[in-house]
Amino acid sequence: MLTNKELDILDFLATSDGIISVQQLSDVFELSQRSIRNYMDNIIKEMGYDVVDLKKGSYYIKNKKELLTYLNNPDILSLSSELKKLTLLYTFIFEGSVNLSSMAKSLEVSRTTIKIYFDEMIEQLKSYSFTVEPREQKGLFLIRMKTPFEKSSCKHSFITRI
Repeated sequence: MLTNKELDILDFLATSDGIISVQQLSDVFELSQRSIRNYMDNIIKEMGYDVVDLKKGSYYIKNKKELLTYLNNPDILSLSSELKKLTLLYTFIFEGSVNLSSMAKSLEVSRTTIKIYFDEMIEQLKSYSFTVEPREQKGLFLIRMKTPFEKSSCKHSFITRI
């Protein structure tokens, strides 16, 4: 399965005419030429040389019809970054805990990526008086901090919205 970035590159190739150099792809996607070559190697492994080929440092589409069929197949689409972040957030909120390694595996991203998503999410949750508590061998748990108002009004129930 191709990554979102690889699908973006394939989509760009599908909409362009002719031959695209590694340098052009590097400029468009703001990636190093080495990264472009790595992505393209994965694309060629997935698609085959009969669809995408390399000639003199440039890539070109040999079978545009097959490429478009591939790109329009809903089964190849992976979750977008935003959808992955929402999945992480909902899992954390509704289950009350999350194991980052397990989440990374289920969302098919690296542990580093899931940690970045998680750190962004925690910053947002802090504004709603939530914090995170790590528990050894069990993951990270969502903790609702009591505000000064809630501490002084323990006898009343309050419903808070996220």
